[in-house]
Amino acid sequence: MIHLVFLRGVMPSGKNSVPMKQLQELLRDNGYPDARTYLHTGNIIVTTEKEAHELATHIHMLILTQIGPDLGSIIRTPQEVQSLLANNPFQRPGDDLKRVFFSMLSQQPTEEEIRVIQEKLVGTFEQIHVAYKTAYMYIPGNSARSKLTNNLLEKSWKIVATTRNFNTLSKVLAIAKEYETNN
Repeated sequence: MIHLVFLRGVMPSGKNSVPMKQLQELLRDNGYPDARTYLHTGNIIVTTEKEAHELATHIHMLILTQIGPDLGSIIRTPQEVQSLLANNPFQRPGDDLKRVFFSMLSQQPTEEEIRVIQEKLVGTFEQIHVAYKTAYMYIPGNSARSKLTNNLLEKSWKIVATTRNFNTLSKVLAIAKEYETNN
């Protein structure tokens, strides 16, 4: 089964640096012979019969013990990513897809927890909609200055969250479909 692994907080340099070529080799040497990475932000495509939780734990420990950073991860199937892209609520006329961010969550927050975040956005043009363990965020301005961040979601909801844009998720999904076609 194909799994898509999205690491939380990977940076090209600094304390959370994970060289993707090294990671790909590490994964291939430890039970994922067809592992592939995309970009330098922690997007991994693997084929395994492991359950999502077991896969997340194994990859976490490999990175921690062999590379160093202590990173959370979110595991999704290609079907789940396809569904979260299809269910994007910000596809209305006038919505700019480049300003939509998909924050994949380790757990679905409660309605009350979601409401607390929405109240923080009053008076801004930013919007959040949560469904399917995904926070869909519309950030029309500079995302670096946004109130909607992984840190805000994680601290408020006591979860792991990792965010990608439409193009990254679409490309990872295309790579996964390529796997299916070639195997």
